[in-house]
Amino acid sequence: MATVTKTEVHHESKEAIYLRVFIALGVLTLIEVIIGSQLDTDIFKVVLLMTLAVGKAALVAAVFMHIKYDKNPKLIIGFSFILPLLGGLFLTLTLWKDYRA
Repeated sequence: MATVTKTEVHHESKEAIYLRVFIALGVLTLIEVIIGSQLDTDIFKVVLLMTLAVGKAALVAAVFMHIKYDKNPKLIIGFSFILPLLGGLFLTLTLWKDYRA
């Protein structure tokens, strides 16, 4: 049975990480386009698209703004993206009735 030492740990290059994020952003954008063109339920579409947009923003911030290397990245991402998402969803749901009238 082989043992792994600290020197044998595989480190992924920055280019590979950036490529994976680029592909993930492309896939998420494709999903957004499909959702935007296929779903008829307006409020569900808005909530789903807002959630995907916040996920993409969190991915960009974590990798390209190097938040994932900070001491407490979950706290930063939580306050930077989750709270605005919840606020946006609250405003959307609150104003939806007036918009539809």
